[in-house]
Amino acid sequence: MKSITVTFLKFNEISLDLILSNYGVYVLWDSQAKKKVTYIGYSDNIAKRIKEHNFYSPINGYAAFFSSKEEAKCLEALLIDTAKDLKRLMHYNEIGGHGINMDRLYDKYGTIKFYIRGHNPFNHPKTSTFRDEVLHKIQINEDDYMDTFRARRKAS
Repeated sequence: MKSITVTFLKFNEISLDLILSNYGVYVLWDSQAKKKVTYIGYSDNIAKRIKEHNFYSPINGYAAFFSSKEEAKCLEALLIDTAKDLKRLMHYNEIGGHGINMDRLYDKYGTIKFYIRGHNPFNHPKTSTFRDEVLHKIQINEDDYMDTFRARRKAS
């Protein structure tokens, strides 16, 4: 089993040290977004990657940082999948190749648990408040991994 705790921070709460020295997962809310996330992404250079997006300004959002590229890509795939299930994602995202990292982590550890702290990335940044306790637990075990996640990736 692998347990990973991540903290989502609003863009204006992120230090330059975090941006420059870590892999990250980001959740974008553009100026047109009201109840649905505009885009969920991964990058080894979040500041540069966000500038490459062509969404409505101003862009607001959250990011969480990792020392492991594999874990960051895995969380990105899980967040996209979860947002689609909750119908909280605009049409821009696909899980794509980053789901392969989920395969690797799952094959290595079996059950994977992500504990999400800080801001809820599925809530609009204007209404979000920082919470130090765990807000969400996303767990992948054998049943839902084989039946849901891997099956969805094969279908897409």
